[in-house]
Amino acid sequence: MRVTVRRGMRRGVAIAAGMVLTTSVVAGCGSDDEGSSSDSSSEDGSDADASDEFADSSAEDIIAAAQEAIEGAESFRVAGEIEDDGDTVEVDLMLDEAGDCTGEMTLASVGSLQIVGVDGSYWVNGDADFWTAAAGDPAAASLFADKWVVDAEQDFAEVCDIETFRDDESDGDVEDAEKGDVTEVDGEEAVEVTFTDDEGESVTASVLTSEPHYLVKLEGETGAFTLSDFDEPVDAEEPPADEVLDPSTLG
Repeated sequence: MRVTVRRGMRRGVAIAAGMVLTTSVVAGCGSDDEGSSSDSSSEDGSDADASDEFADSSAEDIIAAAQEAIEGAESFRVAGEIEDDGDTVEVDLMLDEAGDCTGEMTLASVGSLQIVGVDGSYWVNGDADFWTAAAGDPAAASLFADKWVVDAEQDFAEVCDIETFRDDESDGDVEDAEKGDVTEVDGEEAVEVTFTDDEGESVTASVLTSEPHYLVKLEGETGAFTLSDFDEPVDAEEPPADEVLDPSTLG
């Protein structure tokens, strides 16, 4: 059985953390109609039966369905935090298959930043701590803080790549998946599956019992993520020109 989304989440956060630590951005100085209640009731009953049937599936089949569903999603939001190399990384990103994204990241030891990606261009807006760490110079904080800085080197392109959070190049095989309880995540019924990932960490995945069978929560020993807003548009817009700073123009 393949479990690739978990490592995709970890990989995405690790890449995000790496970008926060080593960025070269500054290097360039409706409701149903009345009368349909009978049909609706019938459909609700069918949906409930299908959900019950899915919850009775094997752990392997549940994970496989979750992987298939998320690979078919055109967009989603990933939010959560994880311990990475002794630091706490928080991520809240909405991203799509076109590479558009919007959100924010925080690395406890470094600082926070917002990121926007539109049509292959990226901008970051960091706090004073972030720019001090990124540039290695406290004076950079006064120059870059509160500005949308052009990511001319496209350091954050991989962070905004939805495939970064979906998968990686390892085989993802696990042998010890066990089905757990049926629970609720944000008001939707989900079934839990627990397995050990390839780093030896026990992980619990929550998968929707209704179709599509999206993975909506991952919780492990080092952190947790939620996934939501599947197939919703990414509300990303280019920052106002008067708030943008291009380091390459600074000489």
